[in-house]
Amino acid sequence: MNINSIPILTIVTFLPLVGAIAVAAAPARYARSLALGAALLTWVFSLLLVVGFSGTPDRGGLFQYVIEADWIPLFGITADLNFGSLIAIVVAFAG
Repeated sequence: MNINSIPILTIVTFLPLVGAIAVAAAPARYARSLALGAALLTWVFSLLLVVGFSGTPDRGGLFQYVIEADWIPLFGITADLNFGSLIAIVVAFAG
């Protein structure tokens, strides 16, 4: 399995939201453990995002991970999410 075949940008973007919903829905005694688990999973996937990044032109150049979706097609509005070299540095340090 290639690391670039995983929708890793989507996972890193929405995993904290899923973790927050799980923490809100869980009993209070499990909230801290669930929050820690969601944070650690997000951190691990963000590290995979940085490890799999290569800023060479043959792998996409400036933006390697790109998500493009039609958000409101009636008006021609799209949602774009890009992961570039500067963001890789920020993610590496911020986790």
